[in-house]
Amino acid sequence: MGLRREFAVVLVLFGLGGGSRALAQLDPADPWPKFGRDERNSSYSPVPGPHSLPELRWVAPAGFGATAVPGGYVSRASAVVARINNLECVIVPGVFSDAPAGVRLRIFPYHPCSPAHPPGGLATPIGEIVVSGPGEWLTGTPLVLANERVVVQTSRRVRCYNLSAINRTTACSGALVLPSAPEWQYPADGTDFTSEAASPATGKTGPNGIGFVVVVGRLILAPSTPPVVVVAFLNPDTGIAFHEVNVAQQSGSITSCPAIGPIDDAPANVFTYVTLMSAIGGVHSIPSCNSPNLVAITFDQPWTLFTVRQAQTGPNWGSPVLHLNGDLMLPSDDARVYTIDNVLGTPDGCLTLRHAVDYFGPAAFSATAGVFPDRVGVIWQESGGVLRRIEDGLSELIVSLNAGTVLNHIGGAPALDVAERFYINVDGASRVYARRKTLLEPSLLFDAGWRDPVTGLPVVYEPPSPYNTLFESQPAITTDGTLICTNEGYVLALRPLLGDFNGDGCRSNFDVDPFADALMDLQKWREDFGDPIGINLVGIGDCNNDGEFNNFDIDCFVDLIVNHSGCPTGTPEEGEPQALMGGGGEGEAMTSAGAFGEADGPTCPTPDAHFWQTIAQVRAYFGD
Repeated sequence: MGLRREFAVVLVLFGLGGGSRALAQLDPADPWPKFGRDERNSSYSPVPGPHSLPELRWVAPAGFGATAVPGGYVSRASAVVARINNLECVIVPGVFSDAPAGVRLRIFPYHPCSPAHPPGGLATPIGEIVVSGPGEWLTGTPLVLANERVVVQTSRRVRCYNLSAINRTTACSGALVLPSAPEWQYPADGTDFTSEAASPATGKTGPNGIGFVVVVGRLILAPSTPPVVVVAFLNPDTGIAFHEVNVAQQSGSITSCPAIGPIDDAPANVFTYVTLMSAIGGVHSIPSCNSPNLVAITFDQPWTLFTVRQAQTGPNWGSPVLHLNGDLMLPSDDARVYTIDNVLGTPDGCLTLRHAVDYFGPAAFSATAGVFPDRVGVIWQESGGVLRRIEDGLSELIVSLNAGTVLNHIGGAPALDVAERFYINVDGASRVYARRKTLLEPSLLFDAGWRDPVTGLPVVYEPPSPYNTLFESQPAITTDGTLICTNEGYVLALRPLLGDFNGDGCRSNFDVDPFADALMDLQKWREDFGDPIGINLVGIGDCNNDGEFNNFDIDCFVDLIVNHSGCPTGTPEEGEPQALMGGGGEGEAMTSAGAFGEADGPTCPTPDAHFWQTIAQVRAYFGD
């Protein structure tokens, strides 16, 4: 018993993270190793995000703004979280105020080098790449491939860069050198391939098919001819086009990301779906289907024999979203929701609607939907910031009335987690919201995801000055539940509250018993706290920032409770359910002051004899 039990309980960044569902393992060989996005564009993450109001882990200047490019599209560019040589990184696109002109990718290690705690400091990038030339901007989301490559689609080109020099040794060495030139560029001859805010995707031609990178944009296919809208399937190793499919003569702004999913009546193949804005039919358009604002492409024999299907929808700012079985859901700019069956269907080439199309106007749906695995989704309308809950059943489509509101626009899409919460960035008020997918009775509004630990009232996260600039991009969720949010000036890492092992939204000596359970009786902790609340255990427990939760986190947990106890406080949310949260328990005795209150006075319990006795027992258990 005298041996150090260093590996008795180890929850690592790529293992268990807690939550109300069994968590999927994230294989480093996954073809789409990004968290918060998959090839179906579901925005669903297999790990829990923050269960209560988060705290600022780190912040870094990003410096990009709406004035950087025509139309302000650069503010829509989202950061991504990805594994590079099994090191979790945050990749941020932007026009940076502290750098020469040009759009750059800046790469941050998820755990900043030499991190201090408590968190909240400035993070320094470990490297950057200039990805745009003169007259270009980057407004889409980067695509990280499993072979340590990143693909970016600028307003005029598609480029692939090699990030394999990033690893655990070089990340914090100060000697990392990233390539300045892309491995490949499409089009290779320098021809323009234009879009406003499109993003690349990756997939295979079938379950056992050929891998590709797919992009949509405008391309001149023949000399002295105007550009047409092309869906290009690229070799991920060389950037050479396997095939270029002309899907429209013209389109308004191209701002979406393709989605790839199975086909019911052709199981050896897949559909690649693309959404467009007010498109006019092209060479392969089907006149009987009217405007090709939604196009589906499949290859029976790569890359020579292909089939195009399309459906008449409204114009689309958002991307197509697929359920697990491949059915498509598309809230459109004409204030309608289109649900499409994933079948090749009849020879006329029209995709089949699964449900009648109702009008929910006059406000448009302009953000991409988020979809949980049970086919429940979240959609949003521009005017008034109205949220709607959608149940896309196999036999019935149920769309709620006003299920809650947010201030101004939602950028990108919501980020969904395994604990059935969703997170939203909004501009105008620079807020981050959390909601649950369940509707409260009798209001039929989305339940609040974050509540004040004292009053139980709904709260939102509002960055402190000067970080409170406009959001217009989609948040990403890391494996330890941190939200990565980019706005017009900063990238913010908002992590679950360190040390909050009982999930009450506060950090206090009341967390010591569940802390001991999490180390010595994990199943009990899961049953009592982790699963019912949806807590990411690595997120709340890894206070020494080594990517694991184990007995090496004992000392920093003690320091947190002794020197940094308290409750983060958020901005009250107007017009939301006002019911107190159930089982407030000991957290209701806490005070809160400021953005993160270092709670003081008699209402903030200080470590008592029981606290120190429990810590001594935990240390003895591990032979410390």
